[in-house]
Amino acid sequence: MPSDSKVPGRPVAVTRRNVISYWHIQKEYPMAAISLKLPEGLLEESGRYADALQLTRAEYMRRALEQMNRGTRARLRARRLRDASHKVRGESMRVNAEFAVIERDVDA
Repeated sequence: MPSDSKVPGRPVAVTRRNVISYWHIQKEYPMAAISLKLPEGLLEESGRYADALQLTRAEYMRRALEQMNRGTRARLRARRLRDASHKVRGESMRVNAEFAVIERDVDA
């Protein structure tokens, strides 16, 4: 297996999927570099899981961030919907009460 140039001695499986995925990301999105300090155990565990999935550690972390962003986006959307629902609840109850009166009144 080739080794990752950023981490000497760390084997990285180069698969068609990884190459296509990396090429797609590079082509579609400009990449910025960050420096990230992680607890040693978290870094080692992430490296093991990345290896098991035949991903580079950077791709593994990129996917983890994307998953976290999707989850956060969904939670924020649900919160906005809940808040909007609370705001219109009173008006909805008044409209429902008006319809109930109309339904009960056969002459209306």
